[in-house]
Amino acid sequence: MSARQERDWRLYADDILQACAKVRHIVSGMTYEAFVADEIRVDATLRNIEIIGEAAGNLPDEVTAKSPEIPWRFIVDMRNLLAHGYFSVSLRIVWDTATTQIVPLEDAVRRLIPWRRALDGSARSPLAMCPTRAPTVHHGAGRAGTGGKAMEREKRRVPASREVTARPAMGYSLIV
Repeated sequence: MSARQERDWRLYADDILQACAKVRHIVSGMTYEAFVADEIRVDATLRNIEIIGEAAGNLPDEVTAKSPEIPWRFIVDMRNLLAHGYFSVSLRIVWDTATTQIVPLEDAVRRLIPWRRALDGSARSPLAMCPTRAPTVHHGAGRAGTGGKAMEREKRRVPASREVTARPAMGYSLIV
């Protein structure tokens, strides 16, 4: 059995949401000129856009068909370009993607996940601890029956004291 078959698609969606949150954080408050001058931020942005594309490519067709407005093929193609054609990457396109396409993608992916629609902060869903939308992150809530993987994922989350606000939904356009 392949890793794709063993892993629930909602975990790939969670990977997309987490990578989107990281990209938003990386480029927050920057200008294009400051971005291209900061090699570490460029590399971190590239890596997270690759993760988004890889996770998008692992979503089942039944899921991606529910959001035809998302250019899934372009997202995967951008990942492939970053991974295999790294020598010809346009940082202007990367910047534009990071500053104009991440929030709409994040909102669209969130709509694909039924338990995220309520935004109730429930500690029972794998995405409840996601720092991108929950009003307040809660630690220490019981997670009976979830096993060690859920606890490992929880350890990587933001501190409970950090408040997070939601962004308004935006329209979606092509990522590349």
